[in-house]
Amino acid sequence: MKEFFGLRKIAPLVRSYELPKSTFDPNGEWSHRYTLFPIRYNLRFEPYGYFDIRRSNVNAKTFELQMMMKRDAVSGYNHYSGAKMICSTNALSSPLQWTFEVKVAKNENGSPYLNTGMIKSAVYKNKAIHYQTGRYSSTVPAPNPFACKTALFDAVQRLSSETQSLNFDYMDEYDELSADHTLRYKGTTNFKMKNGMEPLSCFIETGSGNSPVSYWRDSSGRLLFWIAGIEVFVLTEENGIAISCDQRKDVVQRAQKETEESS
Repeated sequence: MKEFFGLRKIAPLVRSYELPKSTFDPNGEWSHRYTLFPIRYNLRFEPYGYFDIRRSNVNAKTFELQMMMKRDAVSGYNHYSGAKMICSTNALSSPLQWTFEVKVAKNENGSPYLNTGMIKSAVYKNKAIHYQTGRYSSTVPAPNPFACKTALFDAVQRLSSETQSLNFDYMDEYDELSADHTLRYKGTTNFKMKNGMEPLSCFIETGSGNSPVSYWRDSSGRLLFWIAGIEVFVLTEENGIAISCDQRKDVVQRAQKETEESS
């Protein structure tokens, strides 16, 4: 495990992870919840939010993603970032049109605190992204293939290990476009998990302005772990059914101790 830089940070969690018994079709309709974990300065591993993503097919060329990111804020408030997005079935799940809302509020359905709320819509047309915020509009050139940070959670589940490296522009999360990102297949390795040995495939994303991201998925294509720097997303629920794994606060501390002892 120690040679897998991202995954080794949460090695005890990986070994305890109980894969869902249901079948998974990445091209079908599904709903995933990821729990967000920061690796804090004292190596404490405590959740600070969630990311929900639901896929629904529209036709042979497009599908819809409904997404909600919740991050803990202060004084009983949370930061919410939600989107409804029509995507292409291409390798990058590129957005075609979408609406998103950001706000700080007490709960997902609550009113935005002071002036923290914003609703924005966008359409990709003629190699450009056209944004609308209330009565204000703007256009950003998008001449190259592009992907959205959250929609890549869908895209990576459908990629083949034989897919050539993908080069694209990157949108984080729904309206900031940057250039020169690459997504490539890194390899597949057998790991011991709660159910027994499981081949986990890794895809690596690199690009300007971001920490390298490792995507780890199971043999059916299901994305289990998203790891970037000190941030980890763990798939903890599929189609409303909880997934069991070790989420104790000392997971990273135990993983580091294992690495030191094996060196």
